[in-house]
Amino acid sequence: MTTSTPPDNTVFVLYPPIVNGQTTPVEGAHIGVPLVAYDLVTDGEGAVVLVDPPSTGTMDPGDVMELWLEGEPAALDSETIVDPNARTTLRIPKGRLHPDRVNKLYYTIRRGSSNLGTSTPPLEILYNRIRPGLKDRLTDPGGHSELKLLLSDAIKNGVGPDFVSAEVCVAYPYCRAYDLITLKCNGELLEPKPKVNPNQAPQPPNPGDEIPITICFTITRAYLDKAKRQDKKLHFSYTVTDQLGNGPDTDAPWSPVQSVDEDLDGVLLPMPILLERKEDYPGDDASIIDLEKLAGNPLLLVVITKDNRFVVGDEIVATYTTTGQSDPVVVRGKVEEDPFTGKLPCFLEVPNDKVFAGSKVTATYELRRSNGDLVGSSNTAKAFVIGIGQLSVAGNRSQTSPRYHSNLSRLTASSLASKGVSTATEVKWTYAGDTEGVQGRTFLDTEPERTLIVSLQDEEHIIARTVLRPGNVSGIFNLRNHHSGCIVKNDGSVFGWSENKEMLPPPGLKDVRYVTAGGHAYVALKNDDTVAAWGDASRGGSIAPEIDKELRDVKKLAATDGAFLALRNDGQLVAWGHPDYGSAIPTSVISQLSPVDKIIGNTGDFTALLRDGRVCSWGASWPDGFWVSDARGAIQLCASDRAFCALKSDRRVAAWGSPEHGGVISDNVQNSTEEVVLIASTSAAFAALKSDGSVAVWGNQRFGGKAPDHLHSVSHLIGSTTAFCAMTADGSLITWGVPEEGGQVPSGLSPALAISSSYGSFSAVLNTRRAVTWGVNTSAATLESIVCVYAAGQHVVLLNADSQLLSAGPNAPDLAALSGLVSYSE
Repeated sequence: MTTSTPPDNTVFVLYPPIVNGQTTPVEGAHIGVPLVAYDLVTDGEGAVVLVDPPSTGTMDPGDVMELWLEGEPAALDSETIVDPNARTTLRIPKGRLHPDRVNKLYYTIRRGSSNLGTSTPPLEILYNRIRPGLKDRLTDPGGHSELKLLLSDAIKNGVGPDFVSAEVCVAYPYCRAYDLITLKCNGELLEPKPKVNPNQAPQPPNPGDEIPITICFTITRAYLDKAKRQDKKLHFSYTVTDQLGNGPDTDAPWSPVQSVDEDLDGVLLPMPILLERKEDYPGDDASIIDLEKLAGNPLLLVVITKDNRFVVGDEIVATYTTTGQSDPVVVRGKVEEDPFTGKLPCFLEVPNDKVFAGSKVTATYELRRSNGDLVGSSNTAKAFVIGIGQLSVAGNRSQTSPRYHSNLSRLTASSLASKGVSTATEVKWTYAGDTEGVQGRTFLDTEPERTLIVSLQDEEHIIARTVLRPGNVSGIFNLRNHHSGCIVKNDGSVFGWSENKEMLPPPGLKDVRYVTAGGHAYVALKNDDTVAAWGDASRGGSIAPEIDKELRDVKKLAATDGAFLALRNDGQLVAWGHPDYGSAIPTSVISQLSPVDKIIGNTGDFTALLRDGRVCSWGASWPDGFWVSDARGAIQLCASDRAFCALKSDRRVAAWGSPEHGGVISDNVQNSTEEVVLIASTSAAFAALKSDGSVAVWGNQRFGGKAPDHLHSVSHLIGSTTAFCAMTADGSLITWGVPEEGGQVPSGLSPALAISSSYGSFSAVLNTRRAVTWGVNTSAATLESIVCVYAAGQHVVLLNADSQLLSAGPNAPDLAALSGLVSYSE
């Protein structure tokens, strides 16, 4: 309480102001103002400040009380006194408190032009504008994406009767000193709650930042004993509260739950032991299965029977699971004994063709009496498979956005050679559901919406197998600056980012396997072969009910800048969106457009390739439809902004559309006798890769229609907006077109395994498994073990073999929360 002397010598004793909902005590100031007392006040007028009448001296009606922040020229609020004996209410308007300094609040009492008093010292206030953990970046339930719970192996691998204590760590952005962490396990809260020390995180008034800070603490056996439940599981999660009383995003206040096995009382039977060879036990690392040691033999699943619950004659029923296989392997055995040594270990065998390199496996068993009664179940053994069968694939799945994204992606497979293993192996690429596949170390991905099975095999056996997920990244580069991107997670939900809310995936969207981007909207192909759309409603982001009922059994999608086209399994087409962009299939051709085999879009037109080899285009350029006789017999389609190109079964090419965009082929290309094996495009030019490794180009010269002289030994070719990139047989890269938009490749690169394009840029996955991007986007990502780089609007998204993601580009989104939720392979 302070004093000041008005002109009449009356001594005013001014009480300090009170902020309604203030938090006390706090470190670093007198009080804290939580969000609920300021930003979230229901009337939107900010925090309520209460001032009691002076204890000494009398205010008069008509006196004016003003509320100020020290150092600011404008008052926060003022109130004319009506009842001098009543408490005065003032407000701190939203946006006036500072999160990065101590706010000093005071008030004055003024009578006319005279200042009767000022409250001193000022009330010191802390305010955190951003909640601990920042905002949950994901639209689906399941916990706050930014609150990371890091369990040590002693917990993560299951806790048994020998558990004493272990470390638990949490990591989250905007971590600050004096935050209070609440750990929950099966509803039991850890007490005392861990508090962030001043030497672990920024002290007030430092507001913190987006870089997560890791805080560790110890949990004990006593805590876990309280959390035991009948299901023998421990479900961990945590939340955090800053010292002002702010918790995380109210839509997701707790971290995602992590569950581990619990056997503190030793009720479960001992876990089985996974062995490559009997002679390796004991001393073998049972968490690793080495295919080189396995050498084509069955995997041993060993059950030690010393426990008294094992009785001779009991049946052991073991279950083995592996990633990439939907059906578990069940093997059975009996408890036997030796008259001299007693009960014997039970050796069960898992067939070798169920052990895949790079896969994660689990094994458990049940013990049953001879009459079938259950005696007990075991702990779970977990292992990872390494060795000769390791099969590695690099390259993004093809993206079916308009124009230059119609370029086919080439995937490259490699395997680790090992002594004693025949090198007579081959790679086979098979879309899930097909009976026939394609052999070769590389593969052109024509159906990115389908799961792709890649197998390494010799004459008799599958040595290794990996299952690639459908393409899971898409995006829109919108010149109106409404850029956006979206990522399909492994569970079928969709994560998106954009400056424009209508471009974000709708809440509750699930069971998605692939997303196609148009110019102003997205459409998702779901697991049940139906679709869902969002974005600009007039340009395909909304589907009318009469159209939606036709969108069943969909196999493929294509887009223009303002419409979408769906191809059903029966060969029928369904279109929707803006009529100026191809959504209105001309009545003169619609009856003849069946059955269709392939579809593609450019800026304003669609083209359909029928199963009989006929080709038809329609849209802004051909409102009445156009049957392209020169393209009959097409096997591949490609698009620039305003033209199309077809590769025909006779390995010649045809083009149609705007001559300025490559719609007319030059004579030297047309008269070439070399067979064409691949076609690619930029926004205004086309390129044809020939069987001898040379390349022919035509269209806008500045945008790639003029190639370097003596271009040879090319093995793959793609285009971006205004440039081409060719990869030679030795992994070298050659580019041409607009230099600032990818037409000038960086020097000194290691050989490339895969290349991809984005708006004005190219990316390459190098044989070092690092990636580099050049052009409009320029980066050399630090992420390791990269398998692919996708275009996502104005950004690129890198994905590595460990399911970690990284984005690059202006204001790129932070994708760390998606790590482990989005993977290249199953």
